Amino acid sequence: MECIEAYPYRDYPAFPNRQNAITAAVLIPILAESEWTVFLTQRSTSLRDHAGEICFPGGKREHNETLLESAQREANEELGIQNPHILGRISSVPLYTSDSRFICFCK
Repeated sequence: MECIEAYPYRDYPAFPNRQNAITAAVLIPILAESEWTVFLTQRSTSLRDHAGEICFPGGKREHNETLLESAQREANEELGIQNPHILGRISSVPLYTSDSRFICFCK
């Protein structure tokens, strides 16, 4: 797990002709027992953006939340994860399809 904690954060630039200014956050849930397990979710097919996609739990900020608070709230709402141990933050990932930029946190 030290490799995640020591990962250098990088803010990747926006794609050409995009701003990637819509920030959202995801939590990468890792269960490290005898075997490592990473949990994913599938977005509803009725959503306007990213319908049916396989993803990590997460979403946009609400009110005055930090990105970390947003990732933790969404992980709790989507998978019932409470009080995760945050290992670190992984570089931002710009998305071409929705002009979003995701910040990833590892649990």
